[in-house]
Amino acid sequence: MIPSNPWPRRLARGVIGIGALLLLIAAVFWFWLRQSLPLLEGSLQTGALSAPVTIERDAQGIAFIHAESRTDSAFALGFLHAQERFFQMDLLRRNSAGELSELVGEAALQHDKEIRLHQFRTRAVRNVAAMPAEQKAILVKYTAGVNFGLSQLSAAPWEYALLRQKPRDWVPADSLLAIFSMYMTLQSHTGKFELRNNALAELLPDDLYSFFVPQGGVWDAPLVGDARAPLFHCRKHILRHLWKMVSPWPIRPWRVKT
Repeated sequence: MIPSNPWPRRLARGVIGIGALLLLIAAVFWFWLRQSLPLLEGSLQTGALSAPVTIERDAQGIAFIHAESRTDSAFALGFLHAQERFFQMDLLRRNSAGELSELVGEAALQHDKEIRLHQFRTRAVRNVAAMPAEQKAILVKYTAGVNFGLSQLSAAPWEYALLRQKPRDWVPADSLLAIFSMYMTLQSHTGKFELRNNALAELLPDDLYSFFVPQGGVWDAPLVGDARAPLFHCRKHILRHLWKMVSPWPIRPWRVKT
């Protein structure tokens, strides 16, 4: 009688067991991620609206808000923002307030030290306090919508689990901090772009400066006023002018002797 080898059977059982375990982990992970997805259908009682509000989505998932008042619309907008992008909103407010290190640790500490020189959170709180009552009511309602939207998620956005942190409620000043953060993304918080433009304005003639620092063009879409004219093109020979500025030798034309 030839003895049977148990290893192939054990190996097959081990592979099946590992595969089942991996599938179970993937299913748990998938279910966990779905807990932080936004609500796309159904109805909610908020206790914060003066009239019913409807949120519809088109085929691309773009939301459309139908409300009877500006404040109710602001509440619904805050609800949508929190449901879909709260972690990104949190990064924006922390970025300009110098509070990123509270969330991600020492990696952002130097950034926070540099940004806190501007005291953006203090400025935001002061600006909110100085708002006209009508505008402040809209902002407060938006804030309430954000916090309600966050509370309606079955689980906090998954980024907080990775960072082992909990989301912090939104306050009115945070909306201004998000605006400050977007401004910082487009501008230098040390003013280096303004210093560069000032240097160019002092060194270059007006038409050459207008060429290098255009005010905009026909592709711009301003919120107020008409579209800009086409970009200005300098009539001077740019390279010749720059050469005069940086070189001690005059430009002489090349001559070929035959």
